[in-house]
Formats: sequence, C-alpha cells, structure tokens
Amino acid sequence: MLVHLSKRIQDLEHDHIQLEKWVVKRLSPEEFTEKYLPRAYEEAIRFLMSERYYAEAVFLYRRMLDEGLLPSSATNSTVMALSVAAAGASGSDLLKALEVTLTDPQYTESSLLQLLDFLAKLSLPSTLRVQVARRFVDSRRAGYTPSMALVTRLVMLQAKDGLLRESLDWIARGNDDERPVATTRESGRLYKQLLSHLKTTNPDDSGAVDMILSHMKSNKVPVSTSVFNMLIAMQARRGAASQAFSLYNVLVEISKSQPLYPDSFTFGTLFSLTQSLRSPGNRNARRRRFKEAANVLPPRTLYQHLLHYGKRDIRTHVVTLSILNVALRTFLTMRDYAAAFVVVRTFPTLQLHPNRDTYYIVMKLLMDRIRYDLWQARNLNEARWGDHMLGINPADAPAITVDDSLAETVLAFGKQPIGRPIRMPTLAQIDNEEEIPAADAFDALPLERILKRAILADVMLHGHTVALSSSVSSAIARAKEEMVTPPDIVLRKTDFRRKRR
Repeated sequence: MLVHLSKRIQDLEHDHIQLEKWVVKRLSPEEFTEKYLPRAYEEAIRFLMSERYYAEAVFLYRRMLDEGLLPSSATNSTVMALSVAAAGASGSDLLKALEVTLTDPQYTESSLLQLLDFLAKLSLPSTLRVQVARRFVDSRRAGYTPSMALVTRLVMLQAKDGLLRESLDWIARGNDDERPVATTRESGRLYKQLLSHLKTTNPDDSGAVDMILSHMKSNKVPVSTSVFNMLIAMQARRGAASQAFSLYNVLVEISKSQPLYPDSFTFGTLFSLTQSLRSPGNRNARRRRFKEAANVLPPRTLYQHLLHYGKRDIRTHVVTLSILNVALRTFLTMRDYAAAFVVVRTFPTLQLHPNRDTYYIVMKLLMDRIRYDLWQARNLNEARWGDHMLGINPADAPAITVDDSLAETVLAFGKQPIGRPIRMPTLAQIDNEEEIPAADAFDALPLERILKRAILADVMLHGHTVALSSSVSSAIARAKEEMVTPPDIVLRKTDFRRKRR
C-alpha cells in the first residue's frame, strides 16, 4: 500500500481533499481484515508524517479513532506532539501532553527514538527533546539501563547545548556491567563523537578535552588511535604544532608497549600541518610559533616514522598511495626536491603506482615556482631556479610565456629517449581534461627524472658549477639517509644513463 500511497502523493500533491478520500477508500474493511486494519492505519500515518503531510496524518488519526480502532502509544505521542507544536504551545505544555504516554510502561525506547526524530523534524529545540527523553528514562522501573542508541542520542543533544558534563554522565549511566566489553567499545565510540563535535565547534576548549579524557580514564575506557587522531587534528586545526606533536609523541611511546600505532590519518594530519607551517613565504604568527616548537619533527624524520610504522603494522595499511601523495605535496611545497625524489622512489618499492593526483602535485607545484621566477622583476643577469630548471639564459626569461606548451616541455623532461617504454599521463590527463583508462598504471620513473632535474636546478642556484652530477647524488643520498632507516626498507636504484643498443 505504501508504494501506491507514495505515487498518489506525487499525483495529488496539491489536492489534499482527493488524497484524503483516496487514503480512506484504501483503508476500508474491504481492503483489510479487522486484524490488519489498525496496522495499515499506523503505517499510513507514519508514512504521511515522514513525508510532512501532517494535516493528512492527523485526519487519518482521527478517522482511526472514529472507526473505534486504538492507535499505538508511539502514534499517540507523535500526533500529540504535532498538535501541541502546531498550536504554538510551550515546551512545558508539550511535556504535560506527553506525560501519560512517556510514563506508560508499554511505551518502548524504539517509540521514543521515533518521537525524538519527529520532534527534530518539527525544529523543536534540543533542550526540549532532552527533557522528553529524561522524563521517559526517569519513569522506568529500578534497574533500567538505557540502550546505547538512546544514550548516544542524549549525549549528542546535550553536547550541542554545551552541556558536556551532563553528556559524560549519560555515558556513565549507559554502562552495563553485564556487557563490559561491548559497553567499553561503544562508550569509546561515544567519547570519539564528543571529541569530533568539539573539533568542529570549539577546538580551542582544552578544558573540555581534558574533561573527556579524564572521564575515559576513570571509566577505564582505553584511548584508541582514532581518539589520538581526533586530538591531534584539533590541535592542527588551531595551528598548535607543539601540542599536536606532543600528542603524537605520547602515541609513539604507547606503541612501544601496546599494539597502538599511528596510522595514515595521523601522518596525513601531521604532514599537512608541517606543510602549512614550513611553506615558503609564510610569515604569519603560526610560523613564528613553529620556530619555537622544539618537539616538532622535521618532515624527513616524520617520513621515516611513516615507513617504520608501515612495515611494523602491515594490517592497517599505514603507507597508502594517498598518504604518499600528501607527503610528496609537503616536500614540494617546502621545495625540498631531494626528499620529494625519495618519496617518488618509494612508490615502486612498495609496489604502488603513481596516479593522476601524483603527477598533478608534481607538475602544479613545479610550474607554480617556474611561473613565479619568470614573472617577478629581477636584477640584471640574475639567474633563478626556474631558469636552471628550463635550461634557459636569464636574459631570455621575460620573453617566455607560461602556458600549456611550457608545461609540456617540463613534462617531457620525464621521458626516456632510449630504453624500455614508460607509462606516463598526458598533460590533458593530468589536468583532468581527458579520461584515463581504468586499466592504465603510470610509472614513477618519469617523475624521478623531472625531480632530479629540479634538484640539479637547486644545486646550480646555490653556485655549484662543477661536479653537478655528484652534488645531485649527494643531495639524494642525504635525504635517503634521513628518511629511510635500514634495514626497514630498501629503495631500488635507477640507472639514468642512456642504455646502449
């Protein structure tokens, strides 16, 4: 019947009288037996409520009473709430109207949750919804323990009203000694939801965070990696690098004695944080705080940790394509091309293939620097990194147009003149203007060649004019030494020399 009712609502969207007549006709004794008629009314009323056809739902409810049928307590409470709210009555009037229903021993939690959903649809304040739920809970017999579904609803409603302590009390009230393991796990999820709420609404409220952690400790709820991630993300959102890395260091210490390790989310947050603080040209207060934070790990060391935990806890897939792209973006933003080279060389070692995003990150950030170097005013005969990258005379720089043709030139640095065919995307594919076949997998080698040229440009920028190849190799070797700890992982070697026929 509900399928037909849904279609009828669409057909008679603005003709409420015809809709009521159709529903009444379908709910006749000829259509349903006496046993199933009340259930049919109930389902139709609930459906009309869910579709916000409130007048039709109330009409059907009254029709049900006229037919001598008894609605369930759930339907009674919903229609009653609608009637009181429509009359513009106060919250206390609503509570009085629902008193008999809420205190009825036969009124179930499931019905209450449906009522709370409906009150939310009516845009009634969360404070009133909490009062309704409290009245239900307080009327239960001794020994009653609210379900985690109800506790979760109450916790989040009160958190939205800023009643954190009350939310924590409800979590404790929901504990069930007969199910300690399940309750601990479910409580952990609730604490995480509270932290997530704080992260988006008030990340600077350290007192609230301390209260939640203290409550978890007193209730013997273990702090999971996801909780640490939430706390680290809150500090990162504030730009508080020292606090974020302090939390990370605590997690590292715990991992030495317990199977609790940083994961890809942990490293993604920290890489993004260091990127925002270390990017060239960042002169704001957050960078000044960063200089004072002695506990902040250098990005190269952070990458070393990433590889270490990736090998230590394979099941969690710490080192993913996504996190490698985040690390790559961080190093390129910092213009640490030797470190970016080591990241790219990690791809084939871990049997991963660069994707469109990987190529886009490299091309976008290199082209941004080239554009800046070519467009900015310069001293006479001043050579910049972009000049060395493109292999041009500084005097010719002002005449060069930064467009797709120049980007094609930079991308072509990754092509191998002689040797096996390599798989690399076109510029149109990198810019997402051309579809990439699903079966295509790109090679890391072109990116290595492009980044090696970027390192060479860096070496030349700093005045090195002899033994350039040796200087580039030394820069890569230093980066590898800082980022990769033997024997955790062994990076393959690439021969950039042309192969003889």
